[in-house]
Amino acid sequence: MKNHFKVLNILVVACAILNCVACSNDDDSAIMPTTGTVNPGDDPNFKIVKNTDAGFDSFNRKVMVFDIPIYAAAAVEDTKLLHAANLMAQYLDNDEDGSIDNTTIHNSMKSNKAFLFMWKTEADRDNFNPPAGFEVGQDLGADETVPTWHTNGHTGSFDAALEEVWHIVANGGA
Repeated sequence: MKNHFKVLNILVVACAILNCVACSNDDDSAIMPTTGTVNPGDDPNFKIVKNTDAGFDSFNRKVMVFDIPIYAAAAVEDTKLLHAANLMAQYLDNDEDGSIDNTTIHNSMKSNKAFLFMWKTEADRDNFNPPAGFEVGQDLGADETVPTWHTNGHTGSFDAALEEVWHIVANGGA
């Protein structure tokens, strides 16, 4: 158990000091339309796909990170959704070798049906009720997701996605 917490602490520190893979200079430019096709994004590691999961109807798209879904409301910017996906991937695979670093945490996340959901407006967040069996979810506001914090020398508004993504890893992996 001691090694479990040591690995988690290393992951938190490493993610906080490393630059995010998904950061870009045009974070607010890509707002998803409420209808039509889903843009897969331009990230080399993840593709945005249309969401058809039962009970998650208020989210039009998602990204799967090692079998853990991140859902997004229509107005959430693609760059912010992909940023959250890259953060989760870094927490789960910190050495970036394509394999989960702590399979116990990952297996617990999958068993607990852990998920992250991104919202743009308070109504997106407040009107969502997870379906039965999906009690381990974490919300992440698009406006608190600040990828440029990483590329601006960690100045300006803090990227709260670091904390919120960590919550789902820690709570879902417990």
